[in-house]
Amino acid sequence: MISQKKFYDTEALSKLDSGNVYIGFFASRNVKATFKDVELTTIDPSEDESAEDRPVTYVAPAYSIISATYSNTEKYELQYSGNADGVLTVKDSAGKILVDGEAVKAGEVNKCYY
Repeated sequence: MISQKKFYDTEALSKLDSGNVYIGFFASRNVKATFKDVELTTIDPSEDESAEDRPVTYVAPAYSIISATYSNTEKYELQYSGNADGVLTVKDSAGKILVDGEAVKAGEVNKCYY
């Protein structure tokens, strides 16, 4: 089986060793593999095709409010966690904006105060 893995982070190739790029072949357990007539051709980046954009991955938003339902102080700490990066806007029951466009990161507990 021939497969291809695309890497969109061009800087990743130089993170471990800025002077070299290593290529290799892979075979999983219990597999015999023979590689022959392998050729590597390099070109100047200015002569290469334009970079391919990373495909957009859409996720169904899921979130949870981790903070307490009530606060014993004037300033409430909202703790929020979700599965996607984005921005958080919080409005009170009258529609007044309490938090406006706060950046949030997927998988992190994001805190804001109002």
